[in-house]
Amino acid sequence: MSDKAASKSAAPSPSEAPARIYIDNSNSTELKLTCDEAVERILTSNSTNPWRASHLLVDIRLVLGFIASIEMIGVSAWAWKIVPEWNENKGLTAVAVAVYMVLSGIQTALAYLEGDTIFRGAQSSSDASSSATSSSQKKLRISSGALPKAQTDKEASKEDGRKWTTPPVYELELEWSGAKVRKSGKEKINLGHMGEWFTQEGEFVEDIFSKKLLAAIDSVLA
Repeated sequence: MSDKAASKSAAPSPSEAPARIYIDNSNSTELKLTCDEAVERILTSNSTNPWRASHLLVDIRLVLGFIASIEMIGVSAWAWKIVPEWNENKGLTAVAVAVYMVLSGIQTALAYLEGDTIFRGAQSSSDASSSATSSSQKKLRISSGALPKAQTDKEASKEDGRKWTTPPVYELELEWSGAKVRKSGKEKINLGHMGEWFTQEGEFVEDIFSKKLLAAIDSVLA
């Protein structure tokens, strides 16, 4: 096979190339959601030592919602088709409503506990001498609060006479345990403002965002 043919066969197909992400960069909600979604994608695909994401609480909420829905549908169908008399079905209907409210309350409580959490996961220790047990794992929870407002200069620039606006700053709160130096703790990290990884056309430059995110997390958990 010639070198030219080999280079063609080794080149990634268009379908394998990472998709370019474009958003409306004047919409703060889109800016935040794009960054929040990228956090887990970056941490779990890190080639050096990837994190393993945990969606346990989300899965529990989904299961509770599914059970509550099936229970209400089943009782409603039973009361409508089999025992349509209210005096005969009201007892079981009341129980079904109570169970539904309890399950919905648990869902709400779990959602409250999650709060602004965008990532929860664990990473095996990079120390070769340690065994892959829970005691040799770093555990990490990342929260992302509401974006602050963009800051506009109070006075016009002396150079061009314009008032420049700095995009919102993206901050994350880290809560961790199992790190080597600082065993556990909580700390906020500032990755910079959105204009550092979003272009004027609204393209999300994930490579820049990834480098800032991984460097910030490493500096805290090192």
